[in-house]
Amino acid sequence: MVRIHLSCVTDTEPTPASPVSGLITKRMDADRGRVSGIARIVVGLGWAAIGALNSSRSPEDALYWWLVAGYVAIAIFSVLSGVATLRARAKRITLFDAEYGVDAGRQPPRA
Repeated sequence: MVRIHLSCVTDTEPTPASPVSGLITKRMDADRGRVSGIARIVVGLGWAAIGALNSSRSPEDALYWWLVAGYVAIAIFSVLSGVATLRARAKRITLFDAEYGVDAGRQPPRA
């Protein structure tokens, strides 16, 4: 059975790990979301920069301010979405560490 996750803001719950999966898999599942959160923040800051550049030139028509407002709205949504994703990830890691221990599921680096 295929499950489709339709959350548009954050992934608040990790994918349920298999009952037979090890701690490494569970740690990876709890740690998921870091890159996604950072990417959303960077994209949001990019939209904010585009909006700032567009607002610095003179308005050409009535649609101009709607476009600037759209850039700002997308920027705010993206940054808040990224922050929410990073907070959800931190909460999952805290719960995992409380249940299994701080170093549970970590792989030692290869020499």
